[in-house]
Amino acid sequence: MRRKLFFALFILCFQVISAWCEEIVIASWNIRHPGEYQKEFLAEAGLLVSKNDIDILALQEVNPYWGKFTDAIRDALEQATDVKWGYFSSDVNQHIKDAAVGKEYYNSFRYDQTNVIFYRTDRFTGSNRYKDYSFHKFYECDYKVDKNSLLVVSLREIQTGINFNLVNIHLPAGNSEHRYRDFDTVQSLFDSLPDRNGKIMMGDFNLNYNEVYGHFPYVGVKEPTTLRTKGGFANDYDHFAYNKAVNSHIVMRPARVKKGGKYVIGAPDFKEMISDHAPVIMSVDFSK
Repeated sequence: MRRKLFFALFILCFQVISAWCEEIVIASWNIRHPGEYQKEFLAEAGLLVSKNDIDILALQEVNPYWGKFTDAIRDALEQATDVKWGYFSSDVNQHIKDAAVGKEYYNSFRYDQTNVIFYRTDRFTGSNRYKDYSFHKFYECDYKVDKNSLLVVSLREIQTGINFNLVNIHLPAGNSEHRYRDFDTVQSLFDSLPDRNGKIMMGDFNLNYNEVYGHFPYVGVKEPTTLRTKGGFANDYDHFAYNKAVNSHIVMRPARVKKGGKYVIGAPDFKEMISDHAPVIMSVDFSK
C-alpha cells in the first residue's frame, strides 16, 4: 500500500514539475498600430497567442495613447489564454523631439510608436531596465537611437529561477544612414548584457538576414516576413539574435509563424486589416 502511495505521489510530482519545466515560446511582431480594425486585430492577437502557446510576445509599433490600446491587447491575451499577462513598454522612455547631439541627428518620428513586451505572469516575473540605460534621460543615454524606443527587459522564470534578458527593437525604415548607425548601437547594447545569462534581441531590424548575420553569435529568421499588397511575402526584416546561453537550449529555431487566427498570414486581407508584417517565433527550454 505504501509503495503504491509513494509511486502515485512520485507520478503526481513528476507531472507538476513537467508542467512547469516546459519550453518558453517567444514571438515578435511589428503590428503597424492598426486603426479602424482594432477589434479584428485584438481577436487575431488572441488567436495567435493561444494557437501557438506563446508565453512572451514582443510587439513593435504599438500606439499606447489610442484608447488604452496596450491594456486592450493584454486583456485580449488574457481572454484567449485564460491566464494573467503583464507587460513592459518603452512608453516610459523620454519622448524626444527631433534632436541634434553633437554631429548626430535623431528623428523622433511619431510618439505613437512604442515597443512592448507582454509576458505570462504565472510563469515569469521581471523588470523594465530603462533606468539602467537612461532611456528616460535621452541626452544622458549611451544607446541613442531614432524614436528612443529601445526596450530592455529582464525576466525570471518562476519555477526554475533562471534569469534572461530580452531586447525589443525597431530600426529606422526610410533613412539607411540612421538605420546602420542604430544597428551599430543595438549591437553594442546586446554586447553589454552579460553572456552568462540568456539574451535575445528581437524585432523589426529593417535589414535582411544576410545583413544581420555575422554581427551576433546566432541569428534567425531567414524567410521573408513583410507582406506585399496583393498577397505573399517580400523582405526578411524580422529577426531574433541571441547568444550561446540561448542556443544551447533551443527547442524551436526562429521561423515565421505558420498558425494564424481567422486571417491567413500573407493574404491581402491580413495586411489590410491586421499588419504588414507576419509574426516570427522561437522557443527555448532553460531547464534542459
